[in-house]
Amino acid sequence: MSVETEIYSMAGFAIDDLKDVTLQPEVCDATVNMPAQTVPEKADALLKPGVPKILVVDDEPVNVELLEAHLSVADYEVVTAYCGEEALEKIESEKPDLILLDAMMPDLNGFDISRMLKENEETMFIPIVMITALSELEDKLRSIESGADEFLTKPVNSLELTTRVKSLLRVKRRHDEAEAKAARIKVEKEIVKQELEMAQRIQCTLLPDVCPTMDGLELAALTLPAGDVRTNFYDFIPVSRDKLGLVVAHFSGGSGVPGVLFMALSRALVRANAGSNPTVSDAIYQANDLITNNKLIHGESGISGSLFYALIDFKERNITYVKDETSESIVVDGAANDLVLLGANGTQFGALNASATEESCITLSTGDTVVLCTSGVVNAVNGAGEEFGRHRMVRIMENNQDSSAHDLIQKIKEKLLLFVDHTPMCEDTTLIALKDNGAGEILLDAKGVSDYVALLNKHNNSSHQVAVRNIRDKGITSRI
Repeated sequence: MSVETEIYSMAGFAIDDLKDVTLQPEVCDATVNMPAQTVPEKADALLKPGVPKILVVDDEPVNVELLEAHLSVADYEVVTAYCGEEALEKIESEKPDLILLDAMMPDLNGFDISRMLKENEETMFIPIVMITALSELEDKLRSIESGADEFLTKPVNSLELTTRVKSLLRVKRRHDEAEAKAARIKVEKEIVKQELEMAQRIQCTLLPDVCPTMDGLELAALTLPAGDVRTNFYDFIPVSRDKLGLVVAHFSGGSGVPGVLFMALSRALVRANAGSNPTVSDAIYQANDLITNNKLIHGESGISGSLFYALIDFKERNITYVKDETSESIVVDGAANDLVLLGANGTQFGALNASATEESCITLSTGDTVVLCTSGVVNAVNGAGEEFGRHRMVRIMENNQDSSAHDLIQKIKEKLLLFVDHTPMCEDTTLIALKDNGAGEILLDAKGVSDYVALLNKHNNSSHQVAVRNIRDKGITSRI
């Protein structure tokens, strides 16, 4: 293998190792059932509008009228009940904010009602003022033991009654506000969760189902997202009968659905330009120009990102890409073949100058291996703060140079996860391995088959076999 110039293209792009995707194929349906009520509606439903509602319970109508008269000096809605059973019905239907409860009633006394309400999660926070003609300490203690918040002795003093009612209603209001706030937070979390699930489903439909292999060049890919939603995307674009475009991109400042929308739009722009621009530099510059001019990057969107584009020529056996000032590569002399480790930090969107773009190329030979990795791989740290580093990557490549691209990727993943242990990764980790196995059949991912067949028809060439390799089971699932 000859490396004509150093390469290092873009950091933090993400390619999916679909063998390790947690989402099942049927989850790729982007339909999400959002809450029927909005956040304010569900939360504020707990804060009842209007004046406070007070339930007065006493088996003597004269006592009920007297309490109503005392409460008439303030702006309260008064509901009445004349026995224990009626009181329970009114509590269920009226949802009072406070209850004035007579202790001694013939059918169901106030102590029993209070105990029942305090044991019910739906009513346990309704303030209860026990009103009793009994003045013994034992009776007052019985009121407290039943769960009553306050007690008053008959005849009730009007000022004492209204003062205690105001105090308890104020406490009840604070409780309702806290409960409404908790409900609001719960609903907001549920909406965020469903938005993340929606974003994951949409991302699943954007990424290629599998990695293509053509004319003996095997591709394998892996991504380990650092968060719930990927901040990267990748794509394989059939450009001609013998060429395949490879796109990897990283963005920041956008998460959830907004980030996915950016991914989808930028992916479409790159795809649209790759086929109509024969050179790598033209394709990446035109795509970068469209993304920047459409204000997808920086400005109002608040999103920044970088883009890497390479063209794999299966006939000439080479990889062409746009060189970046941060580009670097490591060439390892294997026992029989060359091993190349390429880091990728990439060109920032909006920073590409058409006149300054420089194409670089790697020429492949049978048995050679190229590994493209993002900075998330080499910069991954363990609990002791030690970086995984390029030297570990090189060692793994040397020890597995006879492995397939897929097996090499899996070995790197195994060693990386063992190294970081339970330490959270700070950025998405992406690996792409390319193995030159010599001439072979043409294999494409499911999403690329139709595009590739269209190209074959365009060139009036039907002699090629086209198949789909499913990485999940390493088998051929479809042949055209």
